[in-house]
Amino acid sequence: MMYYSVFAWVFLLAFLSNYVTMTHEIETDGAKAMRWKTLYAVIAFAPVIIIAALTVPRGDTYTYLTLYDRLPDTLGDLIASIDVTESGFGFTVLSWIIKKCVFGSVYGYRLVIALIQSIPIIFIFKNYSEDYLTSLFLFLASGVHIAWMMNGLRQYIAVTIIFAATPLLLKNKYIPYLLCVLFASTIHITAIIMIPIVFVCLGEKWNRRILLFLLAALILTVVFARRAELLEKWLEHTEYSGAVESAKELGDDGTNPVRVLVSAVPMIMALFVGDRLKDDGDGIVTLAVNMSVVTFGLYLISMVTSGIIIGRLPIYTMLYSFILLPHLIRKCFSEDSVKIINFAMIGLYMLYYLYEYRAY
Repeated sequence: MMYYSVFAWVFLLAFLSNYVTMTHEIETDGAKAMRWKTLYAVIAFAPVIIIAALTVPRGDTYTYLTLYDRLPDTLGDLIASIDVTESGFGFTVLSWIIKKCVFGSVYGYRLVIALIQSIPIIFIFKNYSEDYLTSLFLFLASGVHIAWMMNGLRQYIAVTIIFAATPLLLKNKYIPYLLCVLFASTIHITAIIMIPIVFVCLGEKWNRRILLFLLAALILTVVFARRAELLEKWLEHTEYSGAVESAKELGDDGTNPVRVLVSAVPMIMALFVGDRLKDDGDGIVTLAVNMSVVTFGLYLISMVTSGIIIGRLPIYTMLYSFILLPHLIRKCFSEDSVKIINFAMIGLYMLYYLYEYRAY
């Protein structure tokens, strides 16, 4: 029931927002916008942190807790045990630092990890989302807190480090942003994919690079659908050699088509509203539109290859869709239409959540 209680919490806050002023006006490059106050944003997200930190571990979390328990006691032993050529050594160092700070407490470790995963989400949503509460709802209904905060937490730390660097990207500070990506890659090597993705996403909405990426994704989907073994060959000389076949043995037959369809919604809506879709002046909407195209393209490829291998990559770009959708709804439709679309979105995403995470 705890997984469903967070939705009740969001709906309660939506009700209370009619009586308590949770927002304030800000100015973004000369344009005025309403954003949630920090205190209320933190309070709204708090149950997610509690659930991630205190509930029964799931999936890969058991593995990370075992590694945590086996970490060496001294810095010298840690340095001796680390091989910087191996993927994930940054996560080992981070875990060792946390272990020393919380005096070896497992609950302390899980709480700190949950905070690292949550704080960037809170502040990026708060600073850039047209409707923080709707972004939080989409975050929950997409199952990120279950699939990532309580399962693939190592990769998700890399995701949130890069997501936290969004302001650097919007201010054209590319070198610091790339350094953040490289740092995140020491946590999880898949973070490297954000270097070509950022290159593709920079510029105007639906720019030539984005269209070429979408065309390439469609072509690769057709190719892999006909010759699935090609992906295994491409990964043959990497650390993921044999991973596709191993994933298939575990029942991985690609990303669920329903998830692919859901990932296409922000992209299709952005295409539909066209020139009516404008930034508040900070550039986040343009970036989010292009990121939504990448999300759909990656999920499309993963549908015919591997949900475990390729299907892990869209999480780096999917978070931007949770900022984009509220903007699309509020800015591009009439006041009466907004209410109808919001109700429809909530209902459909709840059905999606119940379908995708019914096993939990």
